[in-house]
Amino acid sequence: MRNLFLGRPLRGERYQSVSETGWTIEVISVRSINYESGQVMPEPEVFFLYESSQKYGEMPLSEFRRSYQLLPEYVERRKEMVQDYYERRSNADKDDYARYL
Repeated sequence: MRNLFLGRPLRGERYQSVSETGWTIEVISVRSINYESGQVMPEPEVFFLYESSQKYGEMPLSEFRRSYQLLPEYVERRKEMVQDYYERRSNADKDDYARYL
């Protein structure tokens, strides 16, 4: 759930290009570690699939945020996920307290 609060794209979410009409991509992963060197990257990289050509792409997270926006159906889904997270967390707090009484 950490990704929700950092504003990182989540795996499987679809985004549309801000500048090019009709370009949509699906996020494959967001990596903060270079697998070849094992070093932490200065900025996370977003790996994605262009839906029209089925080719893979990657770009730094800051550039990705400027270039793509979340499709509307995923915006609603993300809001529900955040709300569910807070509801579960508050219920867990109540349950934990009741357990000690």
